Amino acid sequence: MGRTLLWLALIVAIGYAVGRSEFVFNTAPIAIEVETPRTVVIDPATPVAYLPVVAKIKNNTDEPVDLEAPNPCEVFRWFVTTTDGEFVQSKEKEPCAQLTMNAYLNPGDIAKEQVDIALDARRFTPDNRYILIYRYWGYEDRVSFRTETK
Repeated sequence: MGRTLLWLALIVAIGYAVGRSEFVFNTAPIAIEVETPRTVVIDPATPVAYLPVVAKIKNNTDEPVDLEAPNPCEVFRWFVTTTDGEFVQSKEKEPCAQLTMNAYLNPGDIAKEQVDIALDARRFTPDNRYILIYRYWGYEDRVSFRTETK
């Protein structure tokens, strides 16, 4: 029984590593990759902690791709959950012009967005793991991070 569990854990770990690798980013037809630091420092004296995020979409096809969002606020969306899937925080609703956003991604091109997500420090427990679910031009990626106390 113990050996079976060890093999199962190894297979899951390899699958996760391959899924997060450059291989997928360079071979999936339209690939998304989200990068964040592995650790976010939560300072009890400060109500906000910032999580820097870099999101990239790559067109690995031979044809141009049209990216479309119903409005500027939908180009990138995010929310954070616990590792058990419990909601923690999401992007705040903001006034948004009802203007369809379009972008054009040529074969081999990469669209990139860099943002600092303001996390409400009161919602996060120090020394815990969380999942950031990030949507960029309708494509989704997930990345985990850990919190620690300053």
